[in-house]
Amino acid sequence: MMRAGLVAMMLAAAACATAPVAPEIPDNGPVLPSPMEDLCEARAHMDLIGEPATSPDVPPEGPGVRHLRPDTMATMDLRRDRLNVMIDKNGVIYALRCY
Repeated sequence: MMRAGLVAMMLAAAACATAPVAPEIPDNGPVLPSPMEDLCEARAHMDLIGEPATSPDVPPEGPGVRHLRPDTMATMDLRRDRLNVMIDKNGVIYALRCY
């Protein structure tokens, strides 16, 4: 009888507990760096998101621009003045970041 009461109490306590709810993240489009953080001028190229990486408007790779694909190895050095063009497995630009 004691065991049944203990099980009933545990079930009642579990019923009162609420599962954690993930916070809602508003979908307001691409996240833009603040003007103070935009040393690589990513804001000027935001219209490239959704475009193919082969578009002539995409800045070419060089000392201040990196094209990063899923299989690209990259150094982890922090350079806020470097534009990182994030390209998905289909060759489409999905983000532009300064680092």
